Amino acid sequence: MRFWKWFAVFILGMRGNVLPPSLAGLLQWSRLFRNHKVFGNYLSYVKLACELVGCDIDVFRHPSLRRAKTAILKRRLMAPRIPTWIGVGVVGHLVSLMQARPQLRHMSMLFVAAYAFLLRVPSEGLTLAAHAAPPGHTGPVFKLEADGVTIEFRSRKNRLWPSRQTRKCWCRKCRLTCPVCVLGAFFRALPSGARPFAHLKPAQVLLALRDLLEELGIPHARVYRTHDFRRGHAEDLRRCGARLYEILAAGDWSSAAFILYLDKEGLERDAVAEANAGFSDSEPDSE
Repeated sequence: MRFWKWFAVFILGMRGNVLPPSLAGLLQWSRLFRNHKVFGNYLSYVKLACELVGCDIDVFRHPSLRRAKTAILKRRLMAPRIPTWIGVGVVGHLVSLMQARPQLRHMSMLFVAAYAFLLRVPSEGLTLAAHAAPPGHTGPVFKLEADGVTIEFRSRKNRLWPSRQTRKCWCRKCRLTCPVCVLGAFFRALPSGARPFAHLKPAQVLLALRDLLEELGIPHARVYRTHDFRRGHAEDLRRCGARLYEILAAGDWSSAAFILYLDKEGLERDAVAEANAGFSDSEPDSE
């Protein structure tokens, strides 16, 4: 909304009440966007602002705006992002690299938590609390259990009700990233209600991740995001033969949208292999 006002005043030369916007102004505004979906989102925000102040919203129904979205798409200014995943092997290398740097201790534990529990780092990882929620805290809480560790979520992006994710020891798979022996030991030393990652900023975590990946010699290190921990764990589960419902449960997904996180070529190979597993060359032709 503030961006629209800035654009209206300084680019279109509008003064006073800038709502509702003119069709010409919206079409000129569309030329600033590289992604047609983002333009659609911003149109929705401005439309909502008009509704809140009682302005007419007929301009948002004009077919020219649909053509403007198509024009943005055809300009192809938004190149598809290279698909990237941070699997357990890379997480282990990251933790190993940071072990000799005490100042990165909290960062390394954040990486382990993000991978182990498929966390969204800005909204879930950085807000993680230890043992119990402090006053006013609505984020997730890390708890030690008799047979593992658990994160309790009051709500998540795609779920409005509380949920729990539990992990057990996986030292046999990767000792450096074990959620019980490594992450659990880190949280065990914290007082109840502590938020060990609250001092970190999303941009700071992203920059550190990319710098460390570059130090490890990972190709295209500068295109990685913290969301790739979540993507990487989902892909690791697929490669280990996990069923789709198991991947859904691991990431607390409620729809098949998580498939976007997986290596589609690998998923197709698995599906073809599974489909052909029931057939035998020795069986007679049914036709």
